[in-house]
Amino acid sequence: MKDEAIVKQIQENNRNIYQLGLKFFDGIKTMPFSEYILLCQLIEKKKTPTPLNITQLTYELEVTKPAISRTVKALVDKEYVMRTIDPNDRRATYLELTSEGEEQCHHISTQLQKFMSLVYENIQEQELEDYLKTGNKIFAAMQAVYQMSIEGEKE
Repeated sequence: MKDEAIVKQIQENNRNIYQLGLKFFDGIKTMPFSEYILLCQLIEKKKTPTPLNITQLTYELEVTKPAISRTVKALVDKEYVMRTIDPNDRRATYLELTSEGEEQCHHISTQLQKFMSLVYENIQEQELEDYLKTGNKIFAAMQAVYQMSIEGEKE
C-alpha cells in the first residue's frame, strides 16, 4: 500500500480543488451546480435521437429520483426545461431543453472556461499533460477496483 500520508494529501488536495471550484461557481450566482449539471446532461442528450426522462437522469447522474425531481422542477419554473408527455404513453414524461436553458448553460460554461484558463496560465504545458496522464491512470485504477468490488458482491 502507498504511503498513507501521501494518500491523505491527495484526498485533501482533491477536496480543496472541488470546494474552491464550487465557491467560484457559487460566485456566478446564476443557478445551483446541480441545475447546471442537469442542463449540461440535456445538451449532451440533444445529440441523440432518444428523449430523456427522469428515470434515465437518475441513472446517468447517479442521484436519487427526489433530488432529480426537485432540480427539474426548479429548471421548469425558470423555463430552462420543458416537460413533454409521450402521446403514446401518457405516463411517460420526457425533458426538453429550452433555448433559454441552453443559453444559460453555455454562459456558465464560458465563465468556468475563462476561470480555468486563468488558473492554467500559471502551469507549464508539460505539467498539465503529466497531471492529465496521472489523473487518467488514477481513474482507470478506480474503475478496475470498483468493477472488482461489484463482481465480488455478486458472488
